[in-house]
Amino acid sequence: RCLARAAGQPCLANVAMSTQPPAAAGTSSSQSGNCSQALLKIFAALLLLGCSGGFAFSYLEREAELVRYDINRAIYRSLAGSVDFEHCHKEAFRDVGFCRQHRELEERLQSFFEQAGNSLVDRQQWTWLGSFFFVFHLSSTVGYATQGAPATSGGQCAAIVFGLLGIPLFGGALLLAS
Repeated sequence: RCLARAAGQPCLANVAMSTQPPAAAGTSSSQSGNCSQALLKIFAALLLLGCSGGFAFSYLEREAELVRYDINRAIYRSLAGSVDFEHCHKEAFRDVGFCRQHRELEERLQSFFEQAGNSLVDRQQWTWLGSFFFVFHLSSTVGYATQGAPATSGGQCAAIVFGLLGIPLFGGALLLAS
């Protein structure tokens, strides 16, 4: 429903999109249709924004994401390997105290990396689909969620632009839908 419809006034979209004077209170079905059309146009604009954001952010952020995964894996291997004893991988030595502690250290390191947001596996956050959803998180002002903020300066500038475009569109959709 439109905000002003209950009071017999034209839809906000009609006022903004039309140069004609407000219609009489008896034309609520045409006002409803105009609100629906305006809402569809906003949804189409949000979809287009999400698609273009999917391409933009996957282009700007994906390579940096893959480099971060490589760095995380190298740091993990370095830390875990610094105390690795080659015989711990043999069955006869697995229950030796040092070997048990080494396995525990590897598990704790993996947990630490995951909790700190430094994943060892590719979460594909900045693929086209992940970037598409990022634009909707940004536009709805929910926040960055678990994806985090863009890491590159180009991605950060794009986030500002997409936020400036998406937040008003999402707000307009909410106003028309209520």
